[in-house]
Amino acid sequence: MSAIEKTKLVFTRKVVLASTVLGLLAILLGIHLATVDQPDVTEYYELLASSQANRDRAAIAKFTGRQERKNIRKTILFSYPEGRRALRLASDESDLVFDIGAGDGEIVEHLRGVTCDMQEELYYQLSDGREALPQDGGRLLVRGGDTNDPSAWIDVASEGIIPMQRIRHVDADSATYYYKRDLFAAESVSLTRFFVGEHVLSEYWDDVSPTMQGLARAVQFSMAGNDPSFKAYHLKLTLFSKEGLL
Repeated sequence: MSAIEKTKLVFTRKVVLASTVLGLLAILLGIHLATVDQPDVTEYYELLASSQANRDRAAIAKFTGRQERKNIRKTILFSYPEGRRALRLASDESDLVFDIGAGDGEIVEHLRGVTCDMQEELYYQLSDGREALPQDGGRLLVRGGDTNDPSAWIDVASEGIIPMQRIRHVDADSATYYYKRDLFAAESVSLTRFFVGEHVLSEYWDDVSPTMQGLARAVQFSMAGNDPSFKAYHLKLTLFSKEGLL
C-alpha cells in the first residue's frame, strides 16, 4: 500500500469516527429534549384539569332546568301557643325552574290557576253567643275575658260549644313561589274572608257567607317560621259585617 493510500484510509477513519460521535451527541440531545421532568408533567396535568374545570363551571353557570307540573297541592302547618293552624296552596299547573346561574342557585315555581286558604284564627262559639279562644295548655278563655277571672275560663268539653275558624281565601291567575326564601308573591289578587263551623281546613267550602271581599294589586306572604306574615298592597275592600275587619 502506497503512502497516499494510507493517508486516505486514515482520513476516512477519522471522518467516520467524527460522524459517529456527532450522531451520538445528536441522539443524546434529542433524548434530553424529549424527556420532561416529573414536576413538569404534574404541572401540565394540573393546568389541563384546571382548564377543564373552568369549562365545566362555565357550562354549569349557564344551566337552567325546567319541569312542568299539574295539580299542585302544598299544606303547611304553623305552630302557635294555642295550637297549630294550616295553610293550603293549590295550583292547576306550574313550571318549576332551577337556575344555577342566579348567585348560589334559585328554585322558582311559576304557578297558574292559584288558590290559597289560610286559617287566620281557631276559636269556639259558646251556647250563649260568646266566643272563646284556645289557650296554651288546651284551656278556653272567653274573648276579651280577664285571665284572673275564674268565670272567664271555659271547659272545652262543655255542652253546646261549636269549633269555628276564620279563613282568608286568595284567588290569582298566576303567582310565584321562591323556594329559597319560602316566599309566595302574586299580583291582581282576589281576597275573601269567611267563617266556617269546624277546625279542619277543608279543600272545598259550601254555602259560606263572606264577611269581606276585596282586590289587591299584589300580595306576599312567607311560608317560613311560625307566621305567614301576610301582606296585601293597594287593597280595596267591601265589608259585609264588622267581622270582616278582623
